[in-house]
Amino acid sequence: MDLAFSEEQQLLRDTCARLFASESSPARIRAAEASGFDAELWQHAVELGINLLRTPAAHGGSDMGLLEAALVAEEAGRHLASIPLAEILPVAHLLAQLESPEARILLERIQQGAVVTLAPCPIDDATPRLLPGARAAEAVLVLKGKQVFALSGAALRSQQATLSNDGSILLDAGQLASLERTHLASSDTAHSAFLAAVEEWKLLKAATLVGLEQLPFFHCSEEGAVGGVAGG
Repeated sequence: MDLAFSEEQQLLRDTCARLFASESSPARIRAAEASGFDAELWQHAVELGINLLRTPAAHGGSDMGLLEAALVAEEAGRHLASIPLAEILPVAHLLAQLESPEARILLERIQQGAVVTLAPCPIDDATPRLLPGARAAEAVLVLKGKQVFALSGAALRSQQATLSNDGSILLDAGQLASLERTHLASSDTAHSAFLAAVEEWKLLKAATLVGLEQLPFFHCSEEGAVGGVAGG
């Protein structure tokens, strides 16, 4: 059994490694620390089609698998790239599976470079919810029961929410309940697709952490610690 990466996989990995090495310097990481998002780096990633790696070709994507997505996520972690890659890849894949016009509009926005993320836990109870990457997001997908909704990113940021330097937003149940929602889908299929997207998010987050552990300045740097990663 040949477990070596294919030429296409190695090319993808090398291309992303070059991008992140060039555009995710210690200075750029520090500049993006407050928001957790580097808009210029994200634009370069969009130009290379990285945001659509997991999107079917019929919807303008590359239709690549989880292995390819994990390779890219690992490189993003290795260079501490300030972009919500682990969120956007499964979200775009999810939206391509939903049949509603609203879902197609959001997928088109992703194709144009918008950031759309997801809440990994359903909003069925009164527990506060962490929304990864929401600070830079145009919309955040949430699951309630078997219904998939989109929350406006601008509305989320208008709340008196707890923010972190990785771009996440923490909202309590009351804040979530007060936000207007756009219905995207309601079915067993949509429910299963959302849960699969969450599992993919977990996998890509894990790949990012594998890369993060390999940071050349994880323990120290000539320019000092980067954010809270290297210094503590």
